[in-house]
Amino acid sequence: MRIINVTSGYEVYRHKNYVLPELHVEERDCPDGYRFVVQRVGEGIVATAKTREEAESHVAFLKGYRLVNAFKTVREHNEELQVA
Repeated sequence: MRIINVTSGYEVYRHKNYVLPELHVEERDCPDGYRFVVQRVGEGIVATAKTREEAESHVAFLKGYRLVNAFKTVREHNEELQVA
């Protein structure tokens, strides 16, 4: 287990036996538009995405590289929609 504060990006706790999972992005032929899959080696699909960038961004998030402001409040999301 690993716990990261999503606001600061700092790791709060890591179990002594924690091992970062090996993840990779693979393109597949899929009619639903989600052509890219994030797979955990030896365990199967973790997530699907429409673009390679979205899939790779998800991998970075799962590995803890993209955490600061990873989540938005409903208010922040609505404000962003109004600006666009």
